[in-house]
Amino acid sequence: MSWQEYVDTSLLGSGHVDKCAIYGLKDGGKWASSAGFEVSPDELKIITNALESNNYDKMHKDGLLVAGTRYVLIIGEADSIIARKGRDGLVIAKTLQTILIAHHNSETIAGNCSITVKGLADYLMKCDY
Repeated sequence: MSWQEYVDTSLLGSGHVDKCAIYGLKDGGKWASSAGFEVSPDELKIITNALESNNYDKMHKDGLLVAGTRYVLIIGEADSIIARKGRDGLVIAKTLQTILIAHHNSETIAGNCSITVKGLADYLMKCDY
């Protein structure tokens, strides 16, 4: 399966994600994304550093900027981030080689988005990605 197929089928196709992207963990390169969902290199660097260090103090204080929108950090864990802006939200997961960034809108149950993203992350980890 291509990286774009993971975006189109596993994430967007679930109905629990309305926009998303997959980035390389080491180089920050975009491997695949939904149309128009652009995370800047600076935004991705902050996300990557927080996930790699497991330090979310700055995000708790300042929030999290993704695709030009500021979110409030809800949960920062070893390999994942959950953030909200109103009823919209983000689920971000780190694997061995990727960072998955998924957005859900107010019509989606946040937990379903989280299960979808973390499920794909678990699968990729089992495949050494």
